[in-house]
Amino acid sequence: MKKTITLILLLFIMNSNAQIGGGWDWAFNTGSLGGEAIKHLKYTSDGSEILFGGTALAAAYFSSTTLTAPAQPNYPGDIKYFGKINSATGVPTIIKSFSNLFINFDCITTDDAGNFYIGGGLSGINPVDLGNGISVSGQNKVVIAKFDASGNTVWAKTFDLGVVGTYQKTIPRLAVSNSGNVFFVGYNPNLDANGKVNYPLYKLDSNGETLWYKDALNPHGIVGVFTNENSLSDKFIDNNENVHLSVGSTAGFTFDGINYPNTTTSPSTTIYTTILSLNSSGNILKAQTFDAEVKSFQVNRITGNLAFFWSQDNPNPSPFDKLPAQNYGPTGSFIGMIETDANFNFIRCKDFFTTYDNPFNIDNDKDIFLSLPNGKLVIAKQFSKNKLYAAGVDYIHPSDPNNASVIIETDANWNITKFISGGKAPLTDQNVLAAYNDTYAMAAGFFSQDLAQTPGNPNNLVPTTSYGTVNLTGFNAASDFNTAYGIHSTFYLRKDVAIVQTKSANFPTIASTTWLGNSTNWNDASNWSNGVPTNVMKALFNQPTSNYPIVSSSPKAASLEVKTGVNLTLPSTLVLTSGLKNDGTITIKDGGFFQGLGAKEWRGSGTVNFTGTAVSFFYSGFFSNSLVLNTDLGTYFDLKVPTVTLNTGKISLNGKTLSIIDSSPTALSGVSATNYIYGGTLERKINTTGIYEFPVGESARLQSATINANNLVGVDKIAVKFTKAFTGTTPNISYNGVAITKALNGGWFTISPDKQPTSGNYDAILNIQNSTNTSASAGSYVVIKRDNSTSAWNVSGNYTLATVNNGMVTARNNGLTSFSDFAIGIGNANITLSNSEFQKQQHTIFPNPASEQINLSFPSILNNVNVKIIAVTGQTVYQKSNLSGDNLSLNVSNLANGIYIIQVSDGISVSSSKFIKQ
Repeated sequence: MKKTITLILLLFIMNSNAQIGGGWDWAFNTGSLGGEAIKHLKYTSDGSEILFGGTALAAAYFSSTTLTAPAQPNYPGDIKYFGKINSATGVPTIIKSFSNLFINFDCITTDDAGNFYIGGGLSGINPVDLGNGISVSGQNKVVIAKFDASGNTVWAKTFDLGVVGTYQKTIPRLAVSNSGNVFFVGYNPNLDANGKVNYPLYKLDSNGETLWYKDALNPHGIVGVFTNENSLSDKFIDNNENVHLSVGSTAGFTFDGINYPNTTTSPSTTIYTTILSLNSSGNILKAQTFDAEVKSFQVNRITGNLAFFWSQDNPNPSPFDKLPAQNYGPTGSFIGMIETDANFNFIRCKDFFTTYDNPFNIDNDKDIFLSLPNGKLVIAKQFSKNKLYAAGVDYIHPSDPNNASVIIETDANWNITKFISGGKAPLTDQNVLAAYNDTYAMAAGFFSQDLAQTPGNPNNLVPTTSYGTVNLTGFNAASDFNTAYGIHSTFYLRKDVAIVQTKSANFPTIASTTWLGNSTNWNDASNWSNGVPTNVMKALFNQPTSNYPIVSSSPKAASLEVKTGVNLTLPSTLVLTSGLKNDGTITIKDGGFFQGLGAKEWRGSGTVNFTGTAVSFFYSGFFSNSLVLNTDLGTYFDLKVPTVTLNTGKISLNGKTLSIIDSSPTALSGVSATNYIYGGTLERKINTTGIYEFPVGESARLQSATINANNLVGVDKIAVKFTKAFTGTTPNISYNGVAITKALNGGWFTISPDKQPTSGNYDAILNIQNSTNTSASAGSYVVIKRDNSTSAWNVSGNYTLATVNNGMVTARNNGLTSFSDFAIGIGNANITLSNSEFQKQQHTIFPNPASEQINLSFPSILNNVNVKIIAVTGQTVYQKSNLSGDNLSLNVSNLANGIYIIQVSDGISVSSSKFIKQ
């Protein structure tokens, strides 16, 4: 028999600051080859034992029991086994084993009585003896078999799925109910006459007789198969024998004669996912297709709730209305874990990237999620670590390339509360995770290279792994593959597996100390509840105090947490070795070359106030606080923050992007002639309606564009960039009979949405100064736009008379419906105000000419209108707001004699006319 072993090189590098060592009840390794040695772990109902089963190559070691298999031609022998582990001592006992059995053990599961069940394909055509007088045979068959708690074969059944000796799993899901009924999903890789692949769902009684089955025909993907299926392969039924499956497909599938997806719209992604729920009779209770991807799908057998990893690239497919907005990926996307009830009603979620709550921030493809009856999640993952324990603020941080295993525990709201790590070894990966109350068992694979086999390769010279005080020496099966098996290339076989146990109570906790604020000295122990923080302690600022630590000598801490309401001034010399979470206000004076105080992440919903000398922002880590500037700041990394307040100072972007993720129009405040942003792209999240300023000018002066959104649907973010040098096409258009052949050379704007709007419109207001080709008349200016640098300029929307104030030209067009490049064009004459929008509220003026007072008469009563009187130079000389009525009187006695233009606006439309003051 020749098997194919898939090499999975888990090179996922992730930082952490958790201690390696301590907190583990026990640990042992099998000494086997190949790494995929454990297929099943389950605690018995009283938690006293762990039932387990798996496969091994060549040899495996379980306490005093050694299992071996004769070598095959050019390949190690094959071992399959069941056993139990005393959860108090960690001593394993083998109940049943097979040597070179010609049945693949794709899935192993157990029931509460301690019976074992296996599912897999026959890998040969000859009869296979399972013991106790029971054998199976037949070409293209899969096998489901039951063994009692003593390892005796109870029954074995075969099913025709058209496969022999495939390396693919033929039984991807196998579960047993409390009454002993067996459920499994099969896989037939052979296409039927219609080009479909069959994935049937079976229910068997306790004697292995078929009660019902449902065909699932699917051209792509596998029904009910998930990443890390060893942990989840039996978690698709509840205690009432309801069955729940998720089905991923790129082109639809048929289940029990019903076609899915049953939607008429085309997907925006390449993957459909259908979640199916069936009762114990096989009748479909609920089925729903989503334009999203589902992984790690599992059923909590006690509660019946569903938990799964969910990934959507846009807001359209989500059936849930409580998913948080993510500061990551496409607009409306969500990547994280979700829990629903059996009817797919939303219960809770935790995303991987949000800035306002602690994220899992872990790898859904390599990490195992297990939903517990108490509402918690327990998560097994790999990460890189070898330093002392230095806890972050509810998350794990990167460090070095020596990998380890970690078990993470959440609370019932899925907030990460603590974690424990161990198993220092390269290329660690998790196989299986089990839980009994707050006790957790894990099978964790690790590479265990023989030093003699890898000379000169330092990345593979770690032959041991450690859990607490237990050091495990791997690779016991053979010292020389070439001698033992006649094969030379052995890298992919040198994988061992450790089985370990820990308890929630054993998880290490980080020492913390709370600031009391008796004085301003960081290094004074009387200012702290538990002494001055060290680089392995968390420093807490839980409430406002009369003093803050502005005096210090080499201040340090592992992490820093600042609670809401705290207004903290920090010494700029503070050094953190882990994370920072700020929900209050942190003031940093003379920040200089700012690198985040050494924090690997800077999270929370608070504010950072930079003051004193100018700051160079050289922090490349995650940063989620709002910014308040009382000095200039230059950033050399992209910034994504909720809000920005410019009290005193400018922001130099140096070609980077500043993203403001709070959609309030006031999320950017304090803009003035001396406070603005320049040298890069300003991106703002917007609502459908609101006025959003983009002050993206030059280093020496403010230039800005303002977008007034009027029920603008489909746009979530707008990015604006200002360019000084005029490039691309030259204006050559005629508007209202006026030729426009040039534009202000002060600069132009590129205004880009994340998506073009589907409905609504907006007004664009451009402010450009320091042009050398200005016009003598404000009436000659008009907003022009083009699709790109090679397309022609044009005028879109509704023209509004421009204004000029101290060299700043302000031009506005209303009712625009698309975005592109914008500039202020210059006509060779004044542009007449004649479009239909201006006529909607056309007024009459009397007397005209006038010396003391003029009256404006409207055809109907208006509310909350604004009135401006503008000189022919473009200067606003009179302004009134929030006027109402159908007749308005204005005192013009203080105006100099001459010609003026009156503008009346209700915020949507503008009406203009002339009058003479004499």
